[in-house]
Amino acid sequence: MLSFAQWLVLRGKVKRAGLWIPANMMAWAFGMPVIFQTMDLAFKMAAIWQSVLVVAGGLLVAGAVVGAIHGWFLVMLAGNKQ
Repeated sequence: MLSFAQWLVLRGKVKRAGLWIPANMMAWAFGMPVIFQTMDLAFKMAAIWQSVLVVAGGLLVAGAVVGAIHGWFLVMLAGNKQ
């Protein structure tokens, strides 16, 4: 749903804005497994502080993965201004 709302804004700004929806889907297709693996690992930790560190690190990695894919597509789309 969020990518649809973002596309509504992008379509008036860049050509081929329709690529944003599959780009967003792809970004989260790579980011969500990182989050799931992180949570699985966090629940296996012996101490809460270990779980907190694992979750923080996993979210950092997931954010970097999603952000890198989003960023690449946004840079590509920015080159296609109307």
